[in-house]
Amino acid sequence: MIEKITKYLQQFKDQLSDWKINISKTEGREIYLIGNTVDMARVKNIENVRLTVYKDFKHQAKTCRGSASTIIHPTMNDSEMEETIQKAIYAAGFVKNEHFPIVNHVVCINYPGGSSTPLQELTEIMPRWIQEILEPSQEMNGVSINSAELFLNLKEETILNSKGLSVNFIQPSISIECITQAQGLQEEIELNDDIRLADLKEGILKSKIMQLLRYTHDRSKAVLLPKVDEVPVILSGDCVGDLLQYYLHRLSARFIHENISDTDIGENIQGDQVEGDLITLYLDPQLPGSYYSRPFDTDGFPLHRFRLIHQGAVERYWGDIQYSHYIHTAPTGQWCNISVESGSSTLQQMKAEPFLEITHFSDFQTDYITGDFGGEIRLGYYFDGSRLQPVYGGSIAGNLKKIHHQMTLSKEKRLLKKYYGPCSIKLKGVNVAGNI
Repeated sequence: MIEKITKYLQQFKDQLSDWKINISKTEGREIYLIGNTVDMARVKNIENVRLTVYKDFKHQAKTCRGSASTIIHPTMNDSEMEETIQKAIYAAGFVKNEHFPIVNHVVCINYPGGSSTPLQELTEIMPRWIQEILEPSQEMNGVSINSAELFLNLKEETILNSKGLSVNFIQPSISIECITQAQGLQEEIELNDDIRLADLKEGILKSKIMQLLRYTHDRSKAVLLPKVDEVPVILSGDCVGDLLQYYLHRLSARFIHENISDTDIGENIQGDQVEGDLITLYLDPQLPGSYYSRPFDTDGFPLHRFRLIHQGAVERYWGDIQYSHYIHTAPTGQWCNISVESGSSTLQQMKAEPFLEITHFSDFQTDYITGDFGGEIRLGYYFDGSRLQPVYGGSIAGNLKKIHHQMTLSKEKRLLKKYYGPCSIKLKGVNVAGNI
């Protein structure tokens, strides 16, 4: 197929300036559990080919670069493929972006940082993973697995372009979606978790499922969050990574170019009078164990670890080759993961005074432009100074820009999807809406 595509691209070379081809081949195994029983298992083998064409032209005396992407299906005949490419080239002529380069000549076949482990070897481990999902529920009375879905993928990506770029790498990924259930004080309750990793060493999955079951047990005993006085809020779990991405987006070359962010290099991003922990943040595209780690971005730009913020001070921006070119800074490639250095306090120290810890939200939202964040509480723990009580209901709301000068990061660290760093954040000045 690649030969056919490049043949037509050569045929239309007078109508386009550059091109890029992204090929993704995914072999996968999927297992679906209902209760303690395997309900269905299936195999998938998918290939996707996406073509992006670039067209340079003059508009009001400025050189513009238009681009358009299209999917090339393996079932297309010659005339369909030719027509699809023609339509993409035509569409690119209406996009009036400032001119930008594409990745220059890079050749890297079978990237050594990827995984060449045969899918069959990974598949043979899946029965052990199923046991690690089911065994913990047998150890806890009243809490059980409602359902689970296990996805194992081995994805091979190839990226080619008209400048001689040719990279190829293979990455494994594992995704487990698990729903647990228990009888609550008034009704049956459920909690769910979406576990995403690049590998699963023995025992990791079992410990994660056990933690989810414990949370489910606590949720079954939880009461409505009462109306509380001003109390520090501790965020734990996936919401930590979501919240700290605010700093990453403030340093995005696209945000800077489009005047969404006015953050300057050398600026103290938490302000000049910080009473809490100063943040040190890295762009970490090859974070070990992360589901999202990769050696190249979708443009084929090689990815490396960069420190963006050191002790609160902004050191550099990040961005793909297009937007980095616009703001005249060296590109880092598109974002995959971030890592953040540990804070000053242990979880035990953070919980020495009254607090409200929240581990699960119905939906946690962070506005990366304004710094606003909040969500409805699905499971939390309220400590009034003498008694710890699981709670649910109510909500929190705050603005990170107004309170991050008092932010406390935990010493304990955890890998959470696209994030590795402190597993909990303690914040003061968060608005808590309890129940009367």
